[in-house]
Amino acid sequence: MMPSKDSSHKNAVFGQSGLAGDVCPDPGVPENGKRMGSIFQVGSSVQFSCDDSYVLHGSKSITCQRVTDTLAAWSDHRPICR
Repeated sequence: MMPSKDSSHKNAVFGQSGLAGDVCPDPGVPENGKRMGSIFQVGSSVQFSCDDSYVLHGSKSITCQRVTDTLAAWSDHRPICR
């Protein structure tokens, strides 16, 4: 009985981790700016722009990338609008 419980627990944890490894966290929207794109899966990109009279500082496009089997992260930080 004990090995069976261990096995199912590991599978449940692996399943949750597998999902997390395919999706990046919401990158947010820069203050005084906009984000185009709402798909945060590995391979997807989002673009940023600023409102009139503001200048974008940072990447105008970032891509969700797999870092490890259980972790995905954006290629850069969310930019800011000044």
